[in-house]
Amino acid sequence: MDTKDFLFITYSWHYSVDKFKYFEEMGHSIDIIDENTIFNFTPQANYKNVVVYLHDDYGDGTGVEIKRILNSDQCKDAFFIQSDDTDSEHVNTGWLTRDPDLIMHREYTKETVNPYNCPIYPFHFGYKSMEDSSYEKDIDICFVANMTNPRRIPFAEKLIGVRDKLPQFNWYINISGPHPAWEEMFGPKTTNYKEIVNRSKVGLHDFGNSFDATRIWELASCKTALIMPKMRQIVFEDQYMGSFDNYFVMRDDAADMEEKILEAFENDKYKEVAEKCYDDYQTKHNRQKVFDYYYNTVMKHCNE
Repeated sequence: MDTKDFLFITYSWHYSVDKFKYFEEMGHSIDIIDENTIFNFTPQANYKNVVVYLHDDYGDGTGVEIKRILNSDQCKDAFFIQSDDTDSEHVNTGWLTRDPDLIMHREYTKETVNPYNCPIYPFHFGYKSMEDSSYEKDIDICFVANMTNPRRIPFAEKLIGVRDKLPQFNWYINISGPHPAWEEMFGPKTTNYKEIVNRSKVGLHDFGNSFDATRIWELASCKTALIMPKMRQIVFEDQYMGSFDNYFVMRDDAADMEEKILEAFENDKYKEVAEKCYDDYQTKHNRQKVFDYYYNTVMKHCNE
C-alpha cells in the first residue's frame, strides 16, 4: 500500500480547505475529505499525518466516521493534528477518541484552556485581498453583516442609533439574518459587497461568533479604516504572525462608537490608519502569509 504525507478531514468551505491544499502546492502527497465525502471514504494509503478540522455537528454520524478513519490501520500510527477553526476560545474536547499531538487553534487567547499535553499554536483566517482601486471612496461608513448570532442585536441597535445621530456622514448599512426586522429596515441582502467595502472610508466591525472574522481582512485589504473592539488572539504577538493594531479600538459594548467615528474623521485621521492597516495586511497577514505560517508551523512538528 502506498504512503501519503497528509490526510485532511475538513469542511468544504474554501477558507477551510485552501490552507490544506497549500500543502500539495508545497510538494506533499495529500488527500482531502469533507462533510460530503467522508461517508464513502476508505483509506487507500498509509498516512504519515492526519489533520482533523471537521466536527460532529451535523447529527448525521459524521463523528462516527471521523473516529472510524482515525482508528483505521492506515491512520492509527499517524501524527495527529487537531486544527480547530471553530469559534471556541478553549480547545475542544470529547470530540475525538485520540489525544492530539499538535493543536492549531484559531481562537487562541491568553485565556484559552488546553487540557492536552501537546504544543498549541494560533492562526487566523487566510483571506485574499478584495482591493479594487478603480472605486472612489465616496461612502463614509459601512457595516455589512449576516447576523446569525442574537447576541449581536444590541450592537446593531446601537449602530442604528449612532447613524441617526450623525446624519452628516454618508452611511451604508446592510444587515441580514433571521431577525424579522432586518430586511424591512435595510432591504435585501447586499450583492455588491466588494464594491461597498472598496468605496468605504471606514468600516465598522463587531465580534460575532468569534474574535477572528473574514470582514477584518476584507476591510484591511481595501484600505478601509477599521473601528472595532480590541482583538485578543495571541497570533498577533511577534513570535507568531506579528502585530495587527492599526485600527480604532472601540469598547466591547460599542458605548463609544460615536466618539470613535468622530475621532476617525477628525482631520481625516482615518486615512493614515487605513494605510497602516493595509500595510499590516500586505506585509504580515495576507492569505499567502497565513498559509506560509500555518504550513511552516505544522512542518516543525509533524512526520516528514
